[in-house]
Amino acid sequence: RVVDAYYSFHCCCLVTFLNQLFYIFACPTHYPIELILKSLYFFVILNPQPMAQNQELFLCYPQVMEFYCQSCETAMCRECTEGEHAEHPTVPLKDVVEQHKASLQVQLDAVNKRLPEIDSALQFISEIIHQLTNQKASIVDDIHSTFDELQKTLNVRKSVLLMELEVNYGVKHKVLQSQLDTLLQGQESIKSCSNFTAQALNHGTETEVLLVKKQMSEKLNELADQDFPLHPRENDQLDFIVETEGLKKSIHNLGTILTTNAVASETVATGEGLRQTIIGQPMSVTITTKDKDGELCKTGNAYLTAELSTPDGSVADGEILDNKNGTYEFLYTVQKEGDFTLSLRLYDQHIRGSPFKLKVIRSADVSPTTEGVKRRVKSPGSGHVKQKAVKRPASMYSTGKRKENPIEDDLIFRVELEVQTPGLSSEGSPLPSGLRRSSHLSLPSYWDHKRMLPSPANFCFCFL
Repeated sequence: RVVDAYYSFHCCCLVTFLNQLFYIFACPTHYPIELILKSLYFFVILNPQPMAQNQELFLCYPQVMEFYCQSCETAMCRECTEGEHAEHPTVPLKDVVEQHKASLQVQLDAVNKRLPEIDSALQFISEIIHQLTNQKASIVDDIHSTFDELQKTLNVRKSVLLMELEVNYGVKHKVLQSQLDTLLQGQESIKSCSNFTAQALNHGTETEVLLVKKQMSEKLNELADQDFPLHPRENDQLDFIVETEGLKKSIHNLGTILTTNAVASETVATGEGLRQTIIGQPMSVTITTKDKDGELCKTGNAYLTAELSTPDGSVADGEILDNKNGTYEFLYTVQKEGDFTLSLRLYDQHIRGSPFKLKVIRSADVSPTTEGVKRRVKSPGSGHVKQKAVKRPASMYSTGKRKENPIEDDLIFRVELEVQTPGLSSEGSPLPSGLRRSSHLSLPSYWDHKRMLPSPANFCFCFL
């Protein structure tokens, strides 16, 4: 059996585990267990590699390891240098160990140098996690308090509506109940008088009839002429109208959790305002927020701050516009020249390249080349606007040297002709002073140069 050197064993446990005679790999030679234990210890300390690759350490025991085979990368004794490793380059083991120590020390120092920045990052990320947790707890409290207030408001409104209903019902009920009582009294009076009079007429004597006539005539006339409240003095309308759809929609959309995945280390800034700043002219810097993978963040509301420091240490004014698509515009105008510093921070961290050094110059100091570059630079917001291309008509006076750039107009092309104007010398002969021969013409693209070549006699020479 083979014991891998990557595993460590207690000596007593290893003795118990192994047989008294131990076979090394496929070699039939027997080695005492004490030799195996010492070799394992020596092997693990000096060269912790798999045992299958370092058989020589065991075979050399108890010889002293004095040399190191550079080809096999293993320690060996003097006998091995004359035998199996005779043709291999060898060096003293002590020198190799010192080299290994120095190399390991360099690697160790390089690794240890990373510890301060890792410690700083750990502290910073821990603070972010702590702030994130506190922010979450604060938002939870805000949500509970907001909806508790809304619940209180709803309960108050509920009580007000119930009170209004009770008041309106009471007023209407009182009027109708009074009218009902008046009608009941009139009905009772009419029935009572009618029954009494009818009884006297049907069963009374002449004397009783005369007496009833004398007593009930006035009462009956009064009841017959009495104005009873026959029409209702109130109505039964009590409606409850509530617009719940809009409220439900508002409640459904109530509150928003705003966040972005933007990180300062991936966020970049571009624009003419970073290349050159001119006194008194509005300048713009576009900030594009990106996540940890370098992908564009497509939402706004990130915590972005900008600080433009003047040479005297003061801070110039500026404005940040949120485009709501992951990009932001920092607009500023500088009124004096000098070297300025622009610090752009995302969540209190400098974005990539920040702080930026800006050189503010006067407009008179701007070179034509710079102006040309400036005109060709797209405005920060122009990337979001589709523009139509308008074809420009060719000029009849266009020449091949009208512009430096050969790729300028898809309606212009060049033809090469030999100048043979009557009265003037041909190609190679000198021309009169002040004249220049032009062999390049620019013609509109709709001209068919195979069928409509211009006459050489119509060529013009212009004084320069």
